[in-house]
Amino acid sequence: MPKLYSADGVSQERTGFRDEWISRWHRGLGFDFPGTDVDFLFLEYDQRIPVALVDYKRQDNPYQPEREANVDALRWLGDAAGCSFWWVFYRPDEPAFYPQPMNLLATRLIGKLRWMPEAEYVRFLRFLRNRGNQSSKAS
Repeated sequence: MPKLYSADGVSQERTGFRDEWISRWHRGLGFDFPGTDVDFLFLEYDQRIPVALVDYKRQDNPYQPEREANVDALRWLGDAAGCSFWWVFYRPDEPAFYPQPMNLLATRLIGKLRWMPEAEYVRFLRFLRNRGNQSSKAS
């Protein structure tokens, strides 16, 4: 397993999928410059208005910290924009999707947490765009 932090406490590259140069450059700025690259953050929007932040994650991704500064910053961004924020786990072979709410607005928009087949997940995305009353629940 790769080393997670340098001697000065800067988080190190964990996956090797990012552009290594810019990753090393920014990490070299040190502990006082926190930031994160967002691997597959998707901004769902309707009529030019953001409706949801979706961070897609493969089902087999072993690294899923919910209470990390990066996640808190994305949660804050969603809250500030009035957008629901989701982690959506996916299985590319089926395909199937598991939307996990990551802020209060998202929690209010979903009923029972479950894996959704592709067609149901597409309906869910449509629901996010047409939700109207933000306190309504998806069925």
